[in-house]
Amino acid sequence: MRTMRTVPVYCTKLKCFNVLPVITMAPADEENPVDPFSCLPDELILRVFSFLQPALVHLPPVAQVCKRWCGLCQDSSLWTSLKFSSTTFSSTQQEDVFCNILQRRGNVQRIDLSACWNLVTDRYLEHVGKNCSKLTQLNISGCRRITDRGLAHVANGCKKLRNVVIHACPEITCQGVVSLAKQCVNLEELTISDCEGLWRDPHRMRTIPAYCTRLKCFNVGWSSASRGIVIDLDIKHFAMYCTQLRHLNVRSSQITDNGIAYIAQYCRLLEHLDLGHCFITDTGMKCRFPRLRHLDLNGCWHLTDSGLKYLAANNPNLEYLNIDWCFRITDKGIEHLAKRCPKLRHVSMAHCFSVSNRGIKQLSQNCPGIAELNVSGNFLLTDKALRYLAESNTVSLRTLNVEGCTRLTDQGMGLLLQTCAQLERLNVRDCRNLSPDGMWLLNNNIHVEGLCQREIPSFLCS
Repeated sequence: MRTMRTVPVYCTKLKCFNVLPVITMAPADEENPVDPFSCLPDELILRVFSFLQPALVHLPPVAQVCKRWCGLCQDSSLWTSLKFSSTTFSSTQQEDVFCNILQRRGNVQRIDLSACWNLVTDRYLEHVGKNCSKLTQLNISGCRRITDRGLAHVANGCKKLRNVVIHACPEITCQGVVSLAKQCVNLEELTISDCEGLWRDPHRMRTIPAYCTRLKCFNVGWSSASRGIVIDLDIKHFAMYCTQLRHLNVRSSQITDNGIAYIAQYCRLLEHLDLGHCFITDTGMKCRFPRLRHLDLNGCWHLTDSGLKYLAANNPNLEYLNIDWCFRITDKGIEHLAKRCPKLRHVSMAHCFSVSNRGIKQLSQNCPGIAELNVSGNFLLTDKALRYLAESNTVSLRTLNVEGCTRLTDQGMGLLLQTCAQLERLNVRDCRNLSPDGMWLLNNNIHVEGLCQREIPSFLCS
Protein backbone atom coordinates (compact mmCIF):
# COMPACT_ATOMS: atom_id res chain seq x y z
CA MET A 1 0.00 0.00 0.00
CA ARG A 2 2.88 2.40 0.70
CA THR A 3 4.08 2.16 -2.90
CA MET A 4 0.66 3.38 -4.05
CA ARG A 5 1.45 6.79 -2.59
CA THR A 6 4.35 7.25 -4.97
CA VAL A 7 2.25 6.70 -8.11
CA PRO A 8 0.84 10.27 -8.39
CA VAL A 9 4.31 11.76 -8.47
CA TYR A 10 4.90 10.23 -11.90
CA CYS A 11 1.34 10.64 -13.25
CA THR A 12 0.73 14.39 -13.11
CA LYS A 13 -1.16 14.36 -16.42
CA LEU A 14 -3.71 11.70 -15.42
CA LYS A 15 -7.30 12.48 -16.44
CA CYS A 16 -8.87 9.19 -15.38
CA PHE A 17 -7.79 6.90 -12.53
CA ASN A 18 -9.65 3.77 -11.47
CA VAL A 19 -8.59 1.36 -8.75
CA LEU A 20 -10.61 -1.85 -8.86
CA PRO A 21 -10.99 -4.04 -5.80
CA VAL A 22 -9.37 -7.45 -5.99
CA ILE A 23 -11.76 -10.34 -5.55
CA THR A 24 -10.04 -13.10 -3.61
CA MET A 25 -11.27 -16.66 -3.76
CA ALA A 26 -10.64 -19.46 -1.37
CA PRO A 27 -8.46 -22.22 -2.78
CA ALA A 28 -10.45 -24.83 -4.62
CA ASP A 29 -10.47 -28.48 -3.78
CA GLU A 30 -11.68 -31.49 -5.70
CA GLU A 31 -14.90 -31.85 -3.71
CA ASN A 32 -15.90 -28.15 -3.72
CA PRO A 33 -14.67 -26.50 -6.92
CA VAL A 34 -14.93 -22.71 -6.93
CA ASP A 35 -17.25 -21.01 -9.42
CA PRO A 36 -15.72 -17.57 -10.22
CA PHE A 37 -19.16 -16.12 -10.97
CA SER A 38 -20.43 -16.99 -7.50
CA CYS A 39 -17.92 -14.54 -6.05
CA LEU A 40 -19.29 -11.60 -8.06
CA PRO A 41 -21.86 -9.26 -6.49
CA ASP A 42 -25.37 -9.14 -7.95
CA GLU A 43 -24.82 -5.63 -9.30
CA LEU A 44 -21.91 -6.77 -11.46
CA ILE A 45 -23.74 -9.83 -12.79
CA LEU A 46 -26.73 -7.65 -13.68
CA ARG A 47 -24.39 -5.37 -15.55
CA VAL A 48 -23.12 -8.34 -17.57
CA PHE A 49 -26.67 -9.54 -18.25
CA SER A 50 -27.68 -6.08 -19.47
CA PHE A 51 -25.58 -6.65 -22.60
CA LEU A 52 -27.61 -9.73 -23.54
CA GLN A 53 -29.99 -8.14 -26.02
CA PRO A 54 -32.64 -8.74 -27.13
CA ALA A 55 -33.65 -9.82 -23.66
CA LEU A 56 -36.52 -12.02 -24.86
CA VAL A 57 -34.05 -14.18 -26.78
CA HIS A 58 -31.03 -14.42 -24.49
CA LEU A 59 -32.26 -14.12 -20.90
CA PRO A 60 -34.65 -17.14 -20.76
CA PRO A 61 -31.86 -19.73 -21.30
CA VAL A 62 -29.59 -17.83 -18.90
CA ALA A 63 -32.28 -18.05 -16.24
CA GLN A 64 -32.11 -21.85 -16.40
CA VAL A 65 -28.46 -22.02 -15.29
CA CYS A 66 -29.11 -21.80 -11.54
CA LYS A 67 -31.55 -20.39 -8.98
CA ARG A 68 -29.49 -17.28 -8.40
CA TRP A 69 -29.33 -16.41 -12.09
CA CYS A 70 -33.02 -17.17 -12.45
CA GLY A 71 -33.79 -14.60 -9.77
CA LEU A 72 -31.44 -12.02 -11.26
CA CYS A 73 -32.98 -12.44 -14.71
CA GLN A 74 -36.28 -11.22 -13.29
CA ASP A 75 -34.77 -7.86 -12.32
CA SER A 76 -36.80 -5.07 -13.89
CA SER A 77 -33.68 -3.23 -15.03
CA LEU A 78 -33.05 -5.97 -17.62
CA TRP A 79 -36.48 -5.63 -19.19
CA THR A 80 -36.65 -1.96 -20.09
CA SER A 81 -36.27 -2.79 -23.80
CA LEU A 82 -38.27 -5.51 -25.59
CA LYS A 83 -37.72 -6.50 -29.22
CA PHE A 84 -40.31 -9.03 -30.33
CA SER A 85 -40.03 -11.36 -33.31
CA SER A 86 -42.21 -14.04 -34.87
CA THR A 87 -40.22 -16.70 -32.98
CA THR A 88 -41.16 -15.07 -29.67
CA PHE A 89 -44.71 -16.36 -30.12
CA SER A 90 -44.13 -20.05 -30.66
CA SER A 91 -47.48 -21.16 -29.27
CA THR A 92 -50.92 -20.80 -30.81
CA GLN A 93 -51.91 -18.36 -28.06
CA GLN A 94 -49.74 -15.60 -29.50
CA GLU A 95 -51.70 -12.68 -28.09
CA ASP A 96 -51.85 -14.23 -24.61
CA VAL A 97 -48.08 -14.74 -24.59
CA PHE A 98 -47.59 -11.11 -25.59
CA CYS A 99 -49.97 -9.89 -22.90
CA ASN A 100 -48.34 -12.01 -20.17
CA ILE A 101 -44.90 -10.69 -21.03
CA LEU A 102 -46.05 -7.08 -20.74
CA GLN A 103 -47.96 -7.68 -17.49
CA ARG A 104 -44.87 -9.16 -15.83
CA ARG A 105 -42.55 -6.38 -17.04
CA GLY A 106 -43.87 -3.16 -15.58
CA ASN A 107 -40.71 -1.20 -16.33
CA VAL A 108 -40.77 -1.46 -20.13
CA GLN A 109 -39.60 1.74 -21.82
CA ARG A 110 -38.87 0.57 -25.38
CA ILE A 111 -40.86 -1.85 -27.56
CA ASP A 112 -39.96 -2.92 -31.10
CA LEU A 113 -42.60 -4.89 -33.02
CA SER A 114 -41.14 -4.45 -36.50
CA ALA A 115 -39.83 -8.03 -36.69
CA CYS A 116 -43.29 -9.57 -36.18
CA TRP A 117 -45.17 -7.33 -38.60
CA ASN A 118 -47.36 -10.19 -39.86
CA LEU A 119 -48.78 -10.94 -36.40
CA VAL A 120 -49.37 -7.61 -34.71
CA THR A 121 -52.90 -6.18 -34.68
CA ASP A 122 -54.70 -3.41 -32.82
CA ARG A 123 -55.29 -5.82 -29.93
CA TYR A 124 -51.54 -6.01 -29.32
CA LEU A 125 -51.32 -2.23 -29.07
CA GLU A 126 -54.27 -2.30 -26.69
CA HIS A 127 -52.17 -4.45 -24.33
CA VAL A 128 -49.28 -2.03 -24.74
CA GLY A 129 -51.51 0.87 -23.77
CA LYS A 130 -52.82 -0.94 -20.68
CA ASN A 131 -49.52 -2.29 -19.34
CA CYS A 132 -46.73 0.06 -20.45
CA SER A 133 -47.36 3.46 -18.90
CA LYS A 134 -43.60 4.15 -18.81
CA LEU A 135 -43.11 3.51 -22.52
CA THR A 136 -40.93 6.12 -24.25
CA GLN A 137 -40.11 4.41 -27.58
CA LEU A 138 -42.34 2.40 -29.93
CA ASN A 139 -41.49 0.91 -33.34
CA ILE A 140 -44.33 -0.63 -35.38
CA SER A 141 -42.62 -0.48 -38.78
CA GLY A 142 -44.22 -2.75 -41.38
CA CYS A 143 -47.16 -3.74 -39.16
CA ARG A 144 -49.74 -3.75 -41.95
CA ARG A 145 -52.66 -4.84 -39.75
CA ILE A 146 -52.45 -1.93 -37.33
CA THR A 147 -55.02 0.85 -37.77
CA ASP A 148 -55.81 4.21 -36.18
CA ARG A 149 -57.66 2.35 -33.45
CA GLY A 150 -54.44 0.70 -32.30
CA LEU A 151 -52.66 4.05 -32.21
CA ALA A 152 -55.49 5.42 -30.08
CA HIS A 153 -54.92 2.67 -27.47
CA VAL A 154 -51.24 3.61 -27.29
CA ALA A 155 -52.02 7.31 -27.07
CA ASN A 156 -54.43 6.74 -24.18
CA GLY A 157 -52.05 4.68 -22.06
CA CYS A 158 -48.52 5.77 -23.00
CA LYS A 159 -48.36 9.49 -22.29
CA LYS A 160 -44.57 9.47 -21.89
CA LEU A 161 -43.85 8.48 -25.49
CA ARG A 162 -40.94 10.40 -27.00
CA ASN A 163 -40.01 8.33 -30.05
CA VAL A 164 -42.54 6.66 -32.39
CA VAL A 165 -41.66 4.94 -35.67
CA ILE A 166 -44.61 4.23 -37.99
CA HIS A 167 -43.14 3.06 -41.30
CA ALA A 168 -45.02 1.24 -44.09
CA CYS A 169 -48.27 0.89 -42.11
CA PRO A 170 -50.90 1.27 -44.87
CA GLU A 171 -53.91 1.43 -42.55
CA ILE A 172 -52.63 4.39 -40.53
CA THR A 173 -54.17 7.72 -41.57
CA CYS A 174 -53.63 11.33 -40.57
CA GLN A 175 -56.47 10.98 -38.07
CA GLY A 176 -54.56 8.34 -36.12
CA VAL A 177 -51.37 10.38 -36.11
CA VAL A 178 -53.27 13.46 -34.91
CA SER A 179 -54.82 11.50 -32.02
CA LEU A 180 -51.36 10.27 -31.04
CA ALA A 181 -49.86 13.75 -31.22
CA LYS A 182 -52.67 15.28 -29.15
CA GLN A 183 -52.15 13.00 -26.16
CA CYS A 184 -48.40 12.35 -26.36
CA VAL A 185 -47.28 15.95 -26.01
CA ASN A 186 -43.68 14.95 -25.18
CA LEU A 187 -42.99 13.52 -28.62
CA GLU A 188 -39.47 14.38 -29.79
CA GLU A 189 -39.01 11.94 -32.68
CA LEU A 190 -41.80 10.95 -35.08
CA THR A 191 -41.56 8.83 -38.24
CA ILE A 192 -44.63 8.38 -40.46
CA SER A 193 -42.92 7.34 -43.69
CA ASP A 194 -44.33 5.22 -46.53
CA CYS A 195 -47.80 5.09 -44.95
CA GLU A 196 -50.23 4.95 -47.87
CA GLY A 197 -53.20 5.61 -45.61
CA LEU A 198 -52.06 9.20 -45.17
CA TRP A 199 -53.35 9.88 -48.68
CA ARG A 200 -56.95 9.30 -47.55
CA ASP A 201 -57.04 12.61 -45.71
CA PRO A 202 -53.83 14.46 -46.58
CA HIS A 203 -55.03 17.94 -45.63
CA ARG A 204 -55.06 16.91 -41.96
CA MET A 205 -51.28 16.61 -42.06
CA ARG A 206 -50.94 20.30 -41.28
CA THR A 207 -52.90 19.89 -38.01
CA ILE A 208 -50.23 17.59 -36.52
CA PRO A 209 -47.50 20.15 -35.67
CA ALA A 210 -49.72 22.19 -33.33
CA TYR A 211 -49.49 19.28 -30.86
CA CYS A 212 -45.81 18.42 -31.49
CA THR A 213 -44.01 21.60 -30.56
CA ARG A 214 -41.19 19.60 -28.92
CA LEU A 215 -40.34 17.61 -32.04
CA LYS A 216 -36.62 17.37 -32.76
CA CYS A 217 -36.77 14.70 -35.46
CA PHE A 218 -39.53 14.35 -38.06
CA ASN A 219 -39.52 11.84 -40.92
CA VAL A 220 -42.33 11.92 -43.45
CA GLY A 221 -40.23 10.80 -46.41
CA TRP A 222 -41.13 8.22 -49.05
CA SER A 223 -38.87 5.55 -50.50
CA SER A 224 -40.38 5.88 -53.99
CA ALA A 225 -40.03 9.08 -55.99
CA SER A 226 -42.95 11.54 -56.13
CA ARG A 227 -45.22 9.74 -53.68
CA GLY A 228 -45.06 12.04 -50.66
CA ILE A 229 -48.12 14.00 -49.59
CA VAL A 230 -46.33 16.93 -47.96
CA ILE A 231 -46.68 20.26 -49.77
CA ASP A 232 -45.34 23.74 -49.06
CA LEU A 233 -48.30 24.70 -46.85
CA ASP A 234 -47.78 21.62 -44.67
CA ILE A 235 -44.10 22.45 -44.30
CA LYS A 236 -44.98 26.00 -43.33
CA HIS A 237 -47.10 24.74 -40.42
CA PHE A 238 -44.43 22.29 -39.28
CA ALA A 239 -41.72 24.91 -39.46
CA MET A 240 -43.74 27.50 -37.53
CA TYR A 241 -44.70 25.15 -34.68
CA CYS A 242 -41.69 22.79 -34.57
CA THR A 243 -38.90 25.31 -34.22
CA GLN A 244 -36.75 22.83 -32.24
CA LEU A 245 -36.31 20.49 -35.22
CA ARG A 246 -32.82 19.06 -35.68
CA HIS A 247 -33.62 16.35 -38.21
CA LEU A 248 -36.14 16.65 -41.07
CA ASN A 249 -36.80 14.11 -43.82
CA VAL A 250 -39.29 15.08 -46.54
CA ARG A 251 -37.84 12.86 -49.28
CA SER A 252 -39.99 12.52 -52.42
CA SER A 253 -42.39 15.20 -51.23
CA GLN A 254 -44.12 17.87 -53.30
CA ILE A 255 -42.40 20.80 -51.66
CA THR A 256 -40.65 23.49 -53.69
CA ASP A 257 -38.24 26.35 -53.05
CA ASN A 258 -40.96 28.10 -51.05
CA GLY A 259 -41.07 25.19 -48.62
CA ILE A 260 -37.30 25.37 -48.17
CA ALA A 261 -37.63 29.08 -47.39
CA TYR A 262 -40.14 28.31 -44.61
CA ILE A 263 -37.81 25.72 -43.10
CA ALA A 264 -34.85 28.11 -43.18
CA GLN A 265 -36.90 30.91 -41.64
CA TYR A 266 -38.22 29.03 -38.60
CA CYS A 267 -36.01 25.96 -38.03
CA ARG A 268 -32.73 27.62 -37.14
CA LEU A 269 -31.44 24.58 -35.22
CA LEU A 270 -31.72 22.16 -38.14
CA GLU A 271 -28.68 19.91 -38.59
CA HIS A 272 -29.95 17.13 -40.88
CA LEU A 273 -32.15 17.77 -43.95
CA ASP A 274 -33.25 15.23 -46.57
CA LEU A 275 -34.75 16.79 -49.72
CA GLY A 276 -34.12 13.87 -52.06
CA HIS A 277 -36.35 13.80 -55.16
CA CYS A 278 -38.06 17.09 -54.29
CA PHE A 279 -38.81 19.91 -56.74
CA ILE A 280 -35.87 22.05 -55.67
CA THR A 281 -34.06 24.53 -57.91
CA ASP A 282 -31.05 26.81 -57.49
CA THR A 283 -33.28 29.39 -55.78
CA GLY A 284 -33.88 27.05 -52.87
CA MET A 285 -30.15 26.81 -52.29
CA LYS A 286 -30.01 30.50 -51.41
CA CYS A 287 -31.47 29.69 -47.98
CA ARG A 288 -29.11 29.63 -45.04
CA PHE A 289 -29.12 27.01 -42.27
CA PRO A 290 -26.64 28.03 -39.53
CA ARG A 291 -26.18 24.53 -38.08
CA LEU A 292 -26.72 22.32 -41.10
CA ARG A 293 -24.28 19.39 -41.24
CA HIS A 294 -26.10 16.79 -43.34
CA LEU A 295 -27.89 17.53 -46.63
CA ASP A 296 -29.37 15.03 -49.08
CA LEU A 297 -30.26 16.37 -52.55
CA ASN A 298 -30.33 13.02 -54.34
CA GLY A 299 -32.38 13.23 -57.51
CA CYS A 300 -32.89 17.00 -57.43
CA TRP A 301 -31.99 17.19 -61.10
CA HIS A 302 -32.99 20.86 -61.50
CA LEU A 303 -29.90 21.91 -59.55
CA THR A 304 -26.98 23.44 -61.43
CA ASP A 305 -23.56 24.83 -60.57
CA SER A 306 -25.19 28.07 -59.43
CA GLY A 307 -27.17 26.13 -56.84
CA LEU A 308 -24.01 24.56 -55.44
CA LYS A 309 -22.40 27.98 -55.33
CA TYR A 310 -25.28 29.36 -53.21
CA LEU A 311 -25.31 26.24 -51.06
CA ALA A 312 -21.60 26.38 -50.29
CA ALA A 313 -21.63 30.10 -49.55
CA ASN A 314 -24.54 29.84 -47.09
CA ASN A 315 -23.71 26.54 -45.40
CA PRO A 316 -19.93 26.27 -44.90
CA ASN A 317 -20.21 23.73 -42.06
CA LEU A 318 -21.54 20.90 -44.23
CA GLU A 319 -20.05 17.49 -43.45
CA TYR A 320 -22.33 15.24 -45.53
CA LEU A 321 -23.67 15.97 -49.02
CA ASN A 322 -25.51 13.72 -51.45
CA ILE A 323 -26.01 15.07 -54.98
CA ASP A 324 -26.51 11.75 -56.78
CA TRP A 325 -28.20 12.10 -60.18
CA CYS A 326 -27.84 15.88 -60.18
CA PHE A 327 -26.50 15.54 -63.71
CA ARG A 328 -26.48 19.28 -64.49
CA ILE A 329 -23.66 19.83 -62.01
CA THR A 330 -20.16 20.14 -63.47
CA ASP A 331 -16.60 20.61 -62.22
CA LYS A 332 -17.32 24.30 -61.68
CA GLY A 333 -19.99 23.51 -59.10
CA ILE A 334 -17.73 21.01 -57.33
CA GLU A 335 -15.02 23.67 -57.19
CA HIS A 336 -17.40 26.13 -55.45
CA LEU A 337 -18.37 23.40 -53.01
CA ALA A 338 -14.83 22.28 -52.23
CA LYS A 339 -13.47 25.76 -51.58
CA ARG A 340 -16.32 26.88 -49.29
CA CYS A 341 -17.04 23.62 -47.43
CA PRO A 342 -13.69 22.30 -46.16
CA LYS A 343 -15.30 20.21 -43.40
CA LEU A 344 -16.89 17.74 -45.82
CA ARG A 345 -16.39 14.13 -44.75
CA HIS A 346 -18.95 12.24 -46.84
CA VAL A 347 -19.62 13.19 -50.46
CA SER A 348 -21.82 11.22 -52.84
CA MET A 349 -22.06 12.45 -56.42
CA ALA A 350 -22.93 9.30 -58.32
CA HIS A 351 -24.09 9.76 -61.91
CA CYS A 352 -23.04 13.39 -62.10
CA PHE A 353 -21.97 12.74 -65.66
CA SER A 354 -20.25 16.10 -66.23
CA VAL A 355 -17.85 15.79 -63.28
CA SER A 356 -14.32 14.95 -64.41
CA ASN A 357 -10.83 14.65 -62.94
CA ARG A 358 -10.75 18.39 -62.36
CA GLY A 359 -13.66 18.20 -59.93
CA ILE A 360 -12.01 15.37 -57.99
CA LYS A 361 -8.80 17.40 -57.84
CA GLN A 362 -10.58 20.38 -56.27
CA LEU A 363 -12.39 18.15 -53.80
CA SER A 364 -9.28 16.26 -52.70
CA GLN A 365 -7.13 19.38 -52.34
CA ASN A 366 -9.63 21.50 -50.41
CA CYS A 367 -11.41 18.86 -48.31
CA PRO A 368 -8.67 16.76 -46.68
CA GLY A 369 -11.05 15.15 -44.22
CA ILE A 370 -13.15 13.22 -46.72
CA ALA A 371 -13.65 9.69 -45.41
CA GLU A 372 -16.33 8.42 -47.83
CA LEU A 373 -16.55 9.25 -51.52
CA ASN A 374 -19.03 7.91 -54.07
CA VAL A 375 -18.35 8.78 -57.72
CA SER A 376 -20.01 5.75 -59.29
CA GLY A 377 -21.26 6.12 -62.83
CA ASN A 378 -18.99 9.08 -63.63
CA PHE A 379 -17.42 7.73 -66.80
CA LEU A 380 -15.21 10.81 -67.37
CA LEU A 381 -12.94 9.86 -64.47
CA THR A 382 -9.54 8.37 -65.26
CA ASP A 383 -6.44 7.34 -63.33
CA LYS A 384 -5.73 11.04 -62.82
CA ALA A 385 -8.63 11.21 -60.38
CA LEU A 386 -7.18 8.34 -58.38
CA ARG A 387 -3.80 10.05 -58.37
CA TYR A 388 -5.33 13.24 -56.94
CA LEU A 389 -7.00 11.21 -54.21
CA ALA A 390 -3.75 9.40 -53.47
CA GLU A 391 -1.86 12.66 -53.10
CA SER A 392 -4.36 14.38 -50.82
CA ASN A 393 -6.24 11.72 -48.83
CA THR A 394 -3.51 9.47 -47.49
CA VAL A 395 -5.09 9.27 -44.03
CA SER A 396 -8.80 10.04 -44.08
CA LEU A 397 -10.26 8.13 -47.05
CA ARG A 398 -11.88 4.89 -45.86
CA THR A 399 -14.65 4.13 -48.35
CA LEU A 400 -14.50 4.64 -52.11
CA ASN A 401 -17.16 3.73 -54.68
CA VAL A 402 -16.04 3.91 -58.32
CA GLU A 403 -18.64 1.52 -59.73
CA GLY A 404 -19.04 1.99 -63.47
CA CYS A 405 -15.98 4.22 -63.85
CA THR A 406 -14.84 2.29 -66.89
CA ARG A 407 -11.67 4.28 -67.65
CA LEU A 408 -9.86 3.37 -64.41
CA THR A 409 -6.93 0.95 -64.76
CA ASP A 410 -4.69 -1.18 -62.57
CA GLN A 411 -1.99 1.47 -62.56
CA GLY A 412 -4.16 4.16 -61.00
CA MET A 413 -5.76 1.78 -58.52
CA GLY A 414 -2.39 0.44 -57.46
CA LEU A 415 -1.13 3.94 -56.73
CA LEU A 416 -4.22 4.74 -54.68
CA LEU A 417 -4.00 1.60 -52.56
CA GLN A 418 -0.30 2.06 -51.91
CA THR A 419 -0.88 5.57 -50.60
CA CYS A 420 -4.25 5.39 -48.84
CA ALA A 421 -3.36 2.90 -46.15
CA GLN A 422 -6.59 3.54 -44.22
CA LEU A 423 -8.91 2.51 -47.07
CA GLU A 424 -11.34 -0.15 -45.82
CA ARG A 425 -14.01 -0.59 -48.51
CA LEU A 426 -13.73 -0.36 -52.29
CA ASN A 427 -16.47 -0.88 -54.88
CA VAL A 428 -15.12 -1.52 -58.39
CA ARG A 429 -18.17 -3.19 -59.92
CA ASP A 430 -18.33 -2.75 -63.72
CA CYS A 431 -14.82 -1.24 -63.89
CA ARG A 432 -13.95 -3.41 -66.85
CA ASN A 433 -10.40 -2.07 -67.30
CA LEU A 434 -9.37 -3.35 -63.86
CA SER A 435 -7.93 -6.83 -64.22
CA PRO A 436 -9.27 -9.39 -61.72
CA ASP A 437 -5.81 -10.79 -61.12
CA GLY A 438 -4.05 -7.43 -60.94
CA MET A 439 -1.35 -6.94 -58.32
CA TRP A 440 -3.30 -3.97 -56.93
CA LEU A 441 -5.56 -6.48 -55.18
CA LEU A 442 -2.69 -7.58 -52.95
CA ASN A 443 -1.61 -4.14 -51.80
CA ASN A 444 -4.23 -3.63 -49.10
CA ASN A 445 -6.28 -5.72 -46.75
CA ILE A 446 -9.57 -4.12 -47.76
CA HIS A 447 -13.10 -5.25 -48.52
CA VAL A 448 -13.46 -5.27 -52.31
CA GLU A 449 -16.93 -5.32 -53.89
CA GLY A 450 -17.88 -6.05 -57.46
CA LEU A 451 -15.30 -8.59 -58.58
CA CYS A 452 -17.19 -11.84 -57.98
CA GLN A 453 -18.76 -11.81 -61.41
CA ARG A 454 -15.28 -11.83 -62.93
CA GLU A 455 -14.37 -15.22 -61.48
CA ILE A 456 -11.73 -14.39 -58.93
CA PRO A 457 -11.23 -16.07 -55.54
CA SER A 458 -14.18 -15.41 -53.24
CA PHE A 459 -11.99 -14.18 -50.38
CA LEU A 460 -11.16 -11.06 -52.40
CA CYS A 461 -14.73 -9.92 -52.92
CA SER A 462 -18.04 -9.46 -51.16
